[in-house]
Amino acid sequence: MPRQAPATAQFSLDGQTLWKGVRHVSACTDEPILSIAHGHNLTLVVFREARLVISWHFSLSPGVEPSAVFGIPPMIASHMCKSAPPVSRLARMTVHGSDVSLSADDADGSFELRWRFEIAQFPAPPELYRLLPAPPAAIALHHLEVADAILGAAARLMALEVERQLHRSKLAVLVGMHGDRLVIDGREVGKEPPGFYHFDPRLVTRALEFLSSDQIEVGLTPLDPQRAFLSLVDRQQDHTLHCALLSLGLDTQRLIAPGRGMVARRT
Repeated sequence: MPRQAPATAQFSLDGQTLWKGVRHVSACTDEPILSIAHGHNLTLVVFREARLVISWHFSLSPGVEPSAVFGIPPMIASHMCKSAPPVSRLARMTVHGSDVSLSADDADGSFELRWRFEIAQFPAPPELYRLLPAPPAAIALHHLEVADAILGAAARLMALEVERQLHRSKLAVLVGMHGDRLVIDGREVGKEPPGFYHFDPRLVTRALEFLSSDQIEVGLTPLDPQRAFLSLVDRQQDHTLHCALLSLGLDTQRLIAPGRGMVARRT
């Protein structure tokens, strides 16, 4: 059978919001950016391996219909950061398979950017669309209190690695909810009570670097009885930042006695 030609999507979106969003993301990372425009929402996503998904959410006016998905490579993002945002609010976009074009007007007249990017290059986990929206049941906590608990857990993992000669792959940050309290600890990976999950300490500490508000939201969303994702949410005046971390699997777990961890209480 002949291969079906890719569909072409043509739409307009708020170019000033797109420029602002790309600058926010590029200030934090030089990774390629997955862009999702849907209705009145613009979501810009970057990936750290396949377990950490960082997404920035902006409001669009007017909205975009139908939905559009395209990638922005680092070279194009860098050019957008160095150039002035469009003078006209609406930027015209065409997405045809891997080919993307963006046309707008700045102070010197009309311009157009063209690039190619394969969406399949993104290391997106299969649960991606569950990892983008902030969880409704997140609790508000002081950023510094959460950061102290996570860094304390990471320090205990370093001590375990040295004292018990454990490989780093056997160590994780444990996160769970106990009533209205968020429990954070550093443990050897092992069987835990329901509602407690292990996370890669490198990625948890990396996620902290993206948060800047004094108060953040933290939530745990189960995917199945043995897996969940941890949400760290930073709500700014003009956008929302959501770091979603997938828990580690059970393939390397060992049975260990539970210990006492640090607790961050609801504010």
